[in-house]
Amino acid sequence: MEFEGRQRIRIGLNLVPLINVIFLLLVFFMLAGTLRPPEPFNVKLPESTTSDKSEVEPVYEQAELTVARDGRLSLNGHEIARADLPRALATLFAGVASPAVTFTIDAGADTGDMVDLIAELRAAGATLVFLTTRPPKSSH
Repeated sequence: MEFEGRQRIRIGLNLVPLINVIFLLLVFFMLAGTLRPPEPFNVKLPESTTSDKSEVEPVYEQAELTVARDGRLSLNGHEIARADLPRALATLFAGVASPAVTFTIDAGADTGDMVDLIAELRAAGATLVFLTTRPPKSSH
């Protein structure tokens, strides 16, 4: 008489679905993390107490102009010479009804340059110029 052997119950954990989920999360965060390119310069923003961010309505930004402490300029993440700025703005604003510019300037940069650059932005046709600032340090 032959007995059938007991079949072993194989207990195991299938890790493939877990690996798939982790891989999809990794891909999602890699894509979500690169929505905005890094700033071209290390800029320390000036403080502002006159505007609350919640008071400003969101507007589609046509351009981002960044000024470093030493006066270097960056337009939409690409370094640009000051002499080439008017031509680059004219090309960028061509066919745009009401162009907007986000203007980021280092707190240590020359204030006269800021005024001159805003005048150049207006002359190039920018109807909205947003100055990027940071809230003051709280004394609490």
